[in-house]
Amino acid sequence: MRDLKETGIQIGSWLYLQFEEKKEAQKALFVGLKPEKYLVTTVPATNLLKKTEDLVVYFHDSEGLYEFHTNILEFLEHPIELLLLKYPDRVITREKRNYKRIKCFVSARVQYSSENGSEVVEGIIKDVSKKGCRITFPSNKLKKSSFKEDEKILIILKFPGIPGEQKIGGYIRNISCIEKEISLGIEFDEFAWWAPPY
Repeated sequence: MRDLKETGIQIGSWLYLQFEEKKEAQKALFVGLKPEKYLVTTVPATNLLKKTEDLVVYFHDSEGLYEFHTNILEFLEHPIELLLLKYPDRVITREKRNYKRIKCFVSARVQYSSENGSEVVEGIIKDVSKKGCRITFPSNKLKKSSFKEDEKILIILKFPGIPGEQKIGGYIRNISCIEKEISLGIEFDEFAWWAPPY
């Protein structure tokens, strides 16, 4: 846990605002802040509830994914539309990376436990390291509630340039729903020799 200033968030960073747990997060631009008072963002392109009690905000940098809870203090309409959000009491680091992540776009199958036993779903690995990855699924095909943090899963994939099919177990360390995608941060339970950098 840390203060928002300690994350090194920069003006112009994208924030993802989730107004209801089961709704998709909406994208907004970070405009600035007054420490301990408020932060300012652009207004997402959606109909907002002006009395949102618990607004969850996500943002990320090269080190990981961050999350904090807040609420709307005020809608500003002039000279441009902006949101004033309550300054968060704390920011949670949802993912800390000890190994460099490489951006990619690799199809994978994920086997996970469900009420019906074991299910397999197709996803896309968006970044990968020797110790973990981020994998996404369209939110119209799955529910965020299909997964649980710290749940064990199995990932099956063919990584470009590596012969054969790779299988690796891992644990779900964070779950988010951003821009019509369910996104899972996975920590592998073994060293992925096949993952870049080589």
